[in-house]
Amino acid sequence: MSVAAPGRVCAELTQHDTGVTWALITGEYPPQAGGVADYTRLLATALAERGERVHVFAPGPTATAEASADHPHVHRLRHGFSTRGLWDLDRAIRQLPQPRRLLLQYVPHAFGYRALNVPLAHWLAHRPDSDLWTMFHEVAFTRVPRQRLRHRLLARTHEYMASRVVRASTRTFVSTLAWSNLLRQLAPEAPSPTWLPVPSTVAIDVSAEETDATRRRLAGPSERPLVGHFGSGHPEILPIVHASILELAQRVRGVTAVIVGRDTATSSDGLRSRLQDLDCRLVELGDSSPHEVATTLASCDVLLQPYPDGVSSRRTSLMAGLGVGAAVVTAAGRSTEPRWTDSGAVRMAESPAPSDLADALAAMLQDADARRRLRRAASREYDTQFAMCRTVQRLLAAGSVAT
Repeated sequence: MSVAAPGRVCAELTQHDTGVTWALITGEYPPQAGGVADYTRLLATALAERGERVHVFAPGPTATAEASADHPHVHRLRHGFSTRGLWDLDRAIRQLPQPRRLLLQYVPHAFGYRALNVPLAHWLAHRPDSDLWTMFHEVAFTRVPRQRLRHRLLARTHEYMASRVVRASTRTFVSTLAWSNLLRQLAPEAPSPTWLPVPSTVAIDVSAEETDATRRRLAGPSERPLVGHFGSGHPEILPIVHASILELAQRVRGVTAVIVGRDTATSSDGLRSRLQDLDCRLVELGDSSPHEVATTLASCDVLLQPYPDGVSSRRTSLMAGLGVGAAVVTAAGRSTEPRWTDSGAVRMAESPAPSDLADALAAMLQDADARRRLRRAASREYDTQFAMCRTVQRLLAAGSVAT
């Protein structure tokens, strides 16, 4: 899925060169698929359009820089983040103008070595003469009781890597406040992380005409209620979505469930037939362009977005819904920040159980006024907290403090 333009509220960004050369280091970048790839491209483009000097270093088939006006220079690392690749990266960064600021997009699984790239952590601890900032999209594989030996080794190695990186960083950022506590445990003496929630990586500007046309196509002439879900087909999420839709179909007849996103078209014939018996249609759109995703989400009466660790600010699929002002039903969990219960931007189910999610969905479908209030709150929360221009503003403000 290609990445969308920042859109709407980011029009307020004005051009200004801080004099710093930004080097964004990432394990994935378009045309590679992934939420971090899309996020990094959005961020690099937003910084470049504001007048910043931006270079992106990511794995790829060539080592040449791809540059155009008001766009970042993209350097492809032929050897990835292997020992040879780190040597190439080190040499390329040393050739950039000073002062340099490395902005690492940290996801341990994205850097090769079977997610155990200890050499990268050591290189960062002895990096070129550059200021290192780290954005932790993820920190470490979760430790749980009676864990398999391989997973226990993975978790401990991730914790070691993260502790090296956070100690080497002059500033750290986290996509969710849940990572702040973990980083403090790993490196109590390091500076406190700054919360930097992710924005939507799909379009947020959709017209009423396009939304209405999409709704007519999906709902049909009978104007069936539309319940949507956007995701990547995660094996811990999609089964909850399917089970919740089955529960909802037993409460509200005539619903059309629309599932969109990469690797989501995996439902069984048994699920589809059970839904048909309950007068519920299932539409699986699979991967779509950012604009198609946005118009689909905006056309739905309500979105279902459950997460195993609870709703949090690191979820780009959630931001996609908030960005188009959708009414979102979700649930809290161990990683949920307090603002989700305080802001009123989402409807919280009693629990992440499919029956409770279905109850919340049914209640929203039966209350048009509640949906309108939720849509307004979602748009307000997204524009003031999560839009890409807010990310850029926070980064530049951190830079002005640092200098």
